[in-house]
Amino acid sequence: EIISVFANNRHNYYPIKTPREKILDSSNWKFKNIHSENGNFDSKGKPGRIYKDKFPTSILKYHKDKAECNGTKRVHPTQKPVALIEYLIKTYTNENEMVLDFTMGSGTTGVACINLNRNFIGIELDEVYFTVAEKRIKEGQRQILFS
Repeated sequence: EIISVFANNRHNYYPIKTPREKILDSSNWKFKNIHSENGNFDSKGKPGRIYKDKFPTSILKYHKDKAECNGTKRVHPTQKPVALIEYLIKTYTNENEMVLDFTMGSGTTGVACINLNRNFIGIELDEVYFTVAEKRIKEGQRQILFS
């Protein structure tokens, strides 16, 4: 899938860092005086740092067995998990900014925008899917109002 980010000037980018996997040292040198609270260390007289978090990669992995995309709740053949779309929206927008989805499908982006307090414009050519998306988005608004 291709996701495009449009902006007047430079676009916002708020990377959501994830924990690094355990670091395995395959070299011969050893860390001395590791300070686990802040991740700093000294080795061979040189200060260094162990980074506990990593920047996102270009591949995002979400389980395919999520009920919303593969079970009875699936309403569109290319439906994405709301969590995936929320991740992308948080990465590139601030609250109250506008998100455009010009191939809206089942309305997942609209639901994610409601959850994250973003404004949303959705376009869908297929009337059946537009109706489905409209219903999902209204249900998302209702859940926010009454929670």
